Amino acid sequence: MTPKINMRIEILKNGGIPEGYKKTKYGVFPSNWKIDKLGNYLTEYRELSNDIEKNPVYSSSRKGLLPQSQYYDKREAVTTNLGYKIVPDGYVTYRHMSDDDIFHFNQNTTGDSVLVSSEYPVFSCNKNSNLYFIITLLNESPRFRHYCRMQKMGGTRTRLYYKNLCHYITCFPSLEEQQRIASILSAQDKVIECYEKKIEQLKQMKKYYLQNMFPKRGEKVPKIRFKCFFDSWKQHRFDEFVSFFSGLTYSPADIRLAGTLVLRSSNVKDGEVIDADNVYVDPAIVNSENVQDGDIIVVVRNGSRALIGKHAEIKGFMPNTVIGAFMTGIRSKHPSFLNALLNTPRFDKEVKMNMGATINQITGYMFSKMEFLIPSPKEQNAIGEYFRKLDNLIVLHQRLCDEEKKKKKALQQLLLTGIVRV
Repeated sequence: MTPKINMRIEILKNGGIPEGYKKTKYGVFPSNWKIDKLGNYLTEYRELSNDIEKNPVYSSSRKGLLPQSQYYDKREAVTTNLGYKIVPDGYVTYRHMSDDDIFHFNQNTTGDSVLVSSEYPVFSCNKNSNLYFIITLLNESPRFRHYCRMQKMGGTRTRLYYKNLCHYITCFPSLEEQQRIASILSAQDKVIECYEKKIEQLKQMKKYYLQNMFPKRGEKVPKIRFKCFFDSWKQHRFDEFVSFFSGLTYSPADIRLAGTLVLRSSNVKDGEVIDADNVYVDPAIVNSENVQDGDIIVVVRNGSRALIGKHAEIKGFMPNTVIGAFMTGIRSKHPSFLNALLNTPRFDKEVKMNMGATINQITGYMFSKMEFLIPSPKEQNAIGEYFRKLDNLIVLHQRLCDEEKKKKKALQQLLLTGIVRV
């Protein structure tokens, strides 16, 4: 999927300098790369405008260059800003202040000019450089991030003004090599973009079927169902078709480097159980049930109200693993159907209706009195199997996408430092 590259990898051994390379104060680079200031490769754009009817107002963020209306009311933005800077299509801008010493350089790819705060620098490359190469260098180079940290002059925020950006010095390949590097990395971007589009399509497909394969309020059958099923669904209290088990209460003194894994909110992401900020406790203090294959674990208490009801299905054998006290375990004869049911808008409404007014939690009593329409066991199995396969397909594409992102990250580090020549 990645284009074939004619490359030569030189390995540094015992601190030596490989043939064709030079050691500089900025690192070891190919001999024909030029030590230069970044400003010699950039062209600033400073035109201002107040015509928000002609050009929309945007904001530069870690997620990209996005419409400011997603964050602020348009009228407030107009009254609190005396002027805007124009970002022509294809040009780059960035928020010049950062709380974490990391700056995000975003290219305008809307096809038209947009407006940003007058404080934002706006620039493009000159005839000596490739803009994609420059953006990648700024967003991905560890040396440049170190340079950004050096700009902090006191206070909580780091400021990277355009003149300081231009003073950054490193080694640059020729324009021809910049273009080859850009071509390789942009091809990798297209591979990643294809996976991301497929993932989004599958998620939208899942959302559509969750809305239509379960009955809507006031109805007894879903809009879409498998051909061999005709019976009406029946109303049941939650505790009539599932059983619950509680999580483990432990103290900081019980935590160990290894032992019994305690699944918490951080271990649940996008409906899957993940390794993230894992906590292990002394097995001797465990007095709660181990999770089993097919269990659904649900966040029932959290500082963030939005996370209440977040859940995942245990897929496979997980020995010596329990859930934390802020989680509830749900066990069912039809776990894949139950997992799909908890993904429906109906479950979201039940959570919001039953959640405490002041404490972000769902109690066991609240769970037990929830009511849902349930089909026959055979139809539950059919629905559960459909969504299980769809979830597995989403996970597969996400895993492939993540692998391509790692591949791009590795390529960036090799190409930007000249370890790999193209």
